[in-house]
Amino acid sequence: MRRICWGLCVSLLCWLPGVALADEFDRGLATLWEVLWHQSGTPTRIVRWETAIRVRFRGLAVEKHREHTMEALRAVTAEAGVKLTDVTDLPETEQAANLSVEILADTQLEDNQPCVTYLDFRTETRIDSATMQMRSKDAWRCAYHESMHVMGVRGHPAGQTVLSYFPWKIDGLLPLDRVMLRAWYSPRMAGGMTPFEALPVLADELIATMPDKAAAIKARDQFFAATVQQMNDYA
Repeated sequence: MRRICWGLCVSLLCWLPGVALADEFDRGLATLWEVLWHQSGTPTRIVRWETAIRVRFRGLAVEKHREHTMEALRAVTAEAGVKLTDVTDLPETEQAANLSVEILADTQLEDNQPCVTYLDFRTETRIDSATMQMRSKDAWRCAYHESMHVMGVRGHPAGQTVLSYFPWKIDGLLPLDRVMLRAWYSPRMAGGMTPFEALPVLADELIATMPDKAAAIKARDQFFAATVQQMNDYA
């Protein structure tokens, strides 16, 4: 009996980590799938920067919030491999910017949306310019969230990412954020891709972070099959 019980215990110890890793991968992949959709349930297309970003700060209490916001912008652009330059202090003739960060009065915007990012593009493939607006009292907690939007990632998934409305983390990027940015700006990704085209690129970037890649690949294939079936049922 002791041998049987010990064998069962060993089997469970071997099995449980694999299950936990599979669950972690499934949750991560579900979050990456969710980020490709608007909250309204409509799909987004991949949009991203194809030029360097030149940012200019303006508005109230700029110096109070500038360094933390630049820290967030440096973090996302470093993962994406996009050059970032702060032109705020340059001579006026050299201040041409394609990203404007505006610190607003606390009475502006809405309590349920104290910060917002607008992406401007002529075609839904490439970002031409962007504007990030944050109320002064909310700028610190909004900086990383809005910086992800600046890079073209538009969804608000519930999983563990700074894009979530659940406060997993607000003062730095989470592992899934880094996966998103590396995939979003990888050579395999292209502006204008639909969620179905983009998901395999995101999935492979997530697999690269997993210790058991064979198990992750199996979980990916199961997730793809289930997702296609769900979309067929919905259609």
